[in-house]
Amino acid sequence: MKYSNKILTLLLAFVLVATSCEDNFLDVNKDPNNPSDATVKLVLPAGQMSAAFALGGQGQILGSLWAQHWTQSTGASQYATIDDYNLTDAFFNTQYIELYAGALNDLNFVSKKASETQSWNYFLIAESMKAYVFQVLVDLYDKVPYNQALQGTIYPTPAFDNGDAIYTDLIAKIDAALAKDRSLSPEPADDDLVFQGDMDNWVRFANTLKLKILMRQSEARPSVAQQGIQALFASGAEFLDTDAEVASYIDVENFRNPFFAVQVSTAGNGRGYVDIAASSTLLGYLQNN
Repeated sequence: MKYSNKILTLLLAFVLVATSCEDNFLDVNKDPNNPSDATVKLVLPAGQMSAAFALGGQGQILGSLWAQHWTQSTGASQYATIDDYNLTDAFFNTQYIELYAGALNDLNFVSKKASETQSWNYFLIAESMKAYVFQVLVDLYDKVPYNQALQGTIYPTPAFDNGDAIYTDLIAKIDAALAKDRSLSPEPADDDLVFQGDMDNWVRFANTLKLKILMRQSEARPSVAQQGIQALFASGAEFLDTDAEVASYIDVENFRNPFFAVQVSTAGNGRGYVDIAASSTLLGYLQNN
């Protein structure tokens, strides 16, 4: 009798536990550090900083050395191949991957999420930043993955599109983002690391980027560039009169601008020498004028 009572008690306890558990009681394989979803406020700054890291770092070095604004410092040698125009196939691979897997992937997420919730201010920022990154990629490479890009599950090896076609579509996408009614849309604040939520500056950024894309084509497609530029000015578009930058740095160790800390400041890079110096081409021009 005692044994049967014990068995009955155990059965009752099992029934109580089983009936009180939810269907997902054993679903414990959710990593709180790697969520499957996020908000635009969290992902936007990640996309902006990814773009700033790649383009404001090695991208800035490449452009400024080739424009003869800077040159390799006499105490360093890591940029000699750029200074000598002696690049290999693997050059810029890290930055290229960062721009697609980091910046563009994050900004594309913000665009989609903002479109779903009609958060058109975030949509304009994300679309403008995406257009900026693609514009720089086209400037550097001409043909890059575009129409099939950022769709890895569908296109694991996306096709490369012509630069002129990408330019045309970028302007169309910027126009579509500018046309949205943003009057009732939530505005970003400190999560926007470039303009701190100033949407007037983002409109100016979008217009300035359109002008830049059109000017890039003034030699290859002069009629397209001329018509586009004339239409832009005729529309009364306003352009940037302030810097588009990430400027939330202070002159304290580990909080300095990483480019300055590594490339310029001997105190910041810990090596006792600087990596880059003013080019005699630009320096001579400035001194003579």
